[in-house]
Amino acid sequence: MIHSKVFKKALHYVCFVIVPFIIISASIIKINEDSIEKKHREEVHFMATIHKQQIDQLISQTKARLETMATALTEEKSLDTIQKYLIETKRKEPRFSGIYYTDRNGLFKSGSQLIQYPIDIGSKSSLKNVLSTKSTVVSGPFYGPISGHDVLTICTPITNEQDSNQHMLLAAIRIDYLQNIMNVLNPSVKMTVKNEDQSVVLTSGEKNESSPLEPVEIHLDEINWVIEAKPERVRSAEVLKNSALPLFTAFAGLSIVYTLIQYLRLKRFARLERLQNDAQKLELVGTLAASTAHEIRNPLTGISGFIQILKEKYKNEQDQFYFSIIETEIQRINQIVSEFMVLGKPTAEIQKDYDLNRIIEELVPIITSEAKLHQIEFQFVRNEQEIVVTCNKDHIKQVVLNLAKNALEATHSGGNLKIVTCLESTAAVIKIIDNGKGIPEAIQDKIFDPFFTMKETGTGLGLVVCKRILAHYNGSIQIESMVDKGTTMIIELPCSH
Repeated sequence: MIHSKVFKKALHYVCFVIVPFIIISASIIKINEDSIEKKHREEVHFMATIHKQQIDQLISQTKARLETMATALTEEKSLDTIQKYLIETKRKEPRFSGIYYTDRNGLFKSGSQLIQYPIDIGSKSSLKNVLSTKSTVVSGPFYGPISGHDVLTICTPITNEQDSNQHMLLAAIRIDYLQNIMNVLNPSVKMTVKNEDQSVVLTSGEKNESSPLEPVEIHLDEINWVIEAKPERVRSAEVLKNSALPLFTAFAGLSIVYTLIQYLRLKRFARLERLQNDAQKLELVGTLAASTAHEIRNPLTGISGFIQILKEKYKNEQDQFYFSIIETEIQRINQIVSEFMVLGKPTAEIQKDYDLNRIIEELVPIITSEAKLHQIEFQFVRNEQEIVVTCNKDHIKQVVLNLAKNALEATHSGGNLKIVTCLESTAAVIKIIDNGKGIPEAIQDKIFDPFFTMKETGTGLGLVVCKRILAHYNGSIQIESMVDKGTTMIIELPCSH
């Protein structure tokens, strides 16, 4: 049995905490992975954009510089002067691997480097494009026979007054010069530059481990090249670091919710168990009352007989009045015994219409006598009009006497007790007001629970019986109390129409 309960609790914990935590954890980790991947992609995209701008700017500035030089060399005829000009330009601008002056057929005539033999590059498609478009053309990469390195070439035509291409100006930029620029900007991110054939032109940055992420691609504006940057792979340590707090929060939240649910379930179970125990106690009280009812009623029968004898002996009007009260109370004792036999289910008595004021007036002598014993002033304030209710008057007497007795016991000597009857809308109201010690707010909701009592010798059944009796007549009872100020018990019963 114990193992079964432990297993059941463990199963509940797994179902309501562990499984949801696993699902939430998977979601949190996936969200963080996507977030980190996005961050890495944004970082490499930013760096690739910077490299693109640098290369585009370098090519654009070089084109502008060549076109300016071509304009300056339009009227120049001396190859020596041209060579000096090109050498001086290369010396001032380190981006140039070489600057060369060629004829329209691609034969080098002069340059920033001395050439011992003519080199023909007229078959190059880039030079053909220059001749056909009469504009600056960027091409490459290819192996430079003069520099001995892979170079990027920029070629611009030199036109004369007749707008004919007699010569061309060609500048070579070494690929490793571009690579150095990229390494200086960001040596930690690996970048790959590819041409239109998807051949690798250059790579920069450190060689990082293989990443499963798709590369970021950015196209250059000045040449048909693409910069590829592969984001760094998402590392488990980084994901766990970012997920630690959300995972802890999720687990703590689920545990708190589970604990709260368990607490509420246990509280509900305890309440149901208490109600069940109270019901069993009530049933036991009813059983005991039924088994001892005749033991109580037999002496009452004897008392009733002797009262009849005394009534015959003493004919004084006042004595007769007291005898009638004694007989009435004997009948009420019988009724109470019967009520306890079916506690919680008031007996089905014949109900009639009664004036609530008259019912209370019959109780005034008894309550007055009790009040004098406690040295408490008692007052009954009746409604001017009749208040007719359908009930068994002994039941109502039992309720009022019980509440009045409680009020007297809670009130100190010299205090006051007042019973007021009134009409409120369609309800008949009885208010039992005292200025006693009052009832703490914390226990006001408990006083109608079976077997709850604040008295040393109380049974905790009096108010339960009162509430059950009133509920039998569709009535209710409410309490208004302040500690050291007093208590007002309010009884409401439906009026007869």
